[in-house]
This record gives sequence, structure tokens and C-alpha cells, in this order.
Amino acid sequence: MEVWANIRKVSSSFGMSAVKKFSMGMNGNGISGFLDQDPEEIGADVIRHRPASLKHLAMTSGFSEEQLKILYRGFKQECPNGYLTENRLKNVLTQLFPFGDTSAYTKSLWRAINPTGLTLLSFEDFLTSLTVLLLGSAEEKILWVFKLYDVDKDGFINVNDLGLTIEAIQDLIKPATGSSTGVEPFEAAFRRTLTRLDLDRDGVISREDFFRFMRKREVEELLNSFDASLITASR
Repeated sequence: MEVWANIRKVSSSFGMSAVKKFSMGMNGNGISGFLDQDPEEIGADVIRHRPASLKHLAMTSGFSEEQLKILYRGFKQECPNGYLTENRLKNVLTQLFPFGDTSAYTKSLWRAINPTGLTLLSFEDFLTSLTVLLLGSAEEKILWVFKLYDVDKDGFINVNDLGLTIEAIQDLIKPATGSSTGVEPFEAAFRRTLTRLDLDRDGVISREDFFRFMRKREVEELLNSFDASLITASR
């Protein structure tokens, strides 16, 4: 599925060089007085965050200390003050997809990795999604993707959710020419995806529909290939 290819690609920009072409917060330490301001205007020297010890993060996340070092090194490279913002996420996507319009996909991905609606995400917050994507069960990964598609968060993927998601992905992967050549027409992509996912043909994709489709062997193999073994040191 296109979403997994895109998540892999974004992951590599956060220091996971072996994740070949991200992937609830624990807390928001030190930011309560700034939540109503634009974090990009606050300045990196005003708010800084240092994560918990490697030993503590290893115990709570399931990643090894070596894996956490690699992940944190990449996170700090993109987020020097220790916080990820929606604008910084958009900058990463723009670097990875320079010919596409990353606005809509940024908002979808930001909602998925930031379900509690924080303005700033710490490394621990970011790690919550990575734990699901790389260490979670197949069911947990499928639920994460379902929530990415469920734009209005009503527990179903309706035709509006599906249309917005497909449009965001197509905007993201525009070819270098800027033309639509090589990109499946929106209407065709929409109908194909709806037909594949709406198994009971009621015009709405429920969690049950989504899970039944995603549990197909070839999809499960793709999910299972996305794991912590992809994290290796930069060469």
C-alpha cells in the first residue's frame, strides 16, 4: 500500500538510514505556557527538551539502547531543540517529495502521530508511533493505518475520508514534470480502493472491513516486513 511506502520514506529522514525509502504523548514538559503560540516563532533556544535516559526508554518502548541512539540522533538532526512540529514535519516531506504538494499529507500524518493534539512532540511522543509501527502486532499496525485514513475520527472511513486520503497521496507523489502522467486518475483510484476495502458494499469502510482486507497474506507480509530490524546505523 502507498501509505507504507511513504511512511518508510519519512522514517529515513529521522535518522533511520536502513529504513529504505514515520513512520499520545507521555508528557509535554516545559511547554504549558507556550501552547497558544506558534512554536516556530518561539525559538529553539527558548524551549528545549531532553528525553528520559536510554535505559528508561529501552524499558518502556521495547527498542534496544543502540536502536534508540540511532533514532534519537536522526530526530535531533531534524529537531535540534528536541521537539517536532507540524511545520518541521512538512519540511521533511517537502525534502523527500520536492515535486509534490505535501500540505494535505502532512496534516494527515501529523494527526496520526499526534492523536492528543499537542503543538510540540517530544522524542518520547514520536517514539509512541514508532513503537506501534516497528514493534507492534499486525493488528496494532492495521489500526494505526485505519486511523490515518479516518480523517474525521468517527470510527469509519467514509467516502469523504477516502477521497481526502487518496488526493493527499496523489498530491504527494506527483512526478518531477509536475504533470499527472504516471499517476492513476483520482476517480479510478477512488473507485478501485473503495471496491477493495468496502467488502459489504454499504458505502462505508468499517474497521471490520479494513481489517479483513489488511489480513490478506500479501498485506500481512508487507506489515511484518516493517519492523525494528530496519533500524541500523548510518554508513
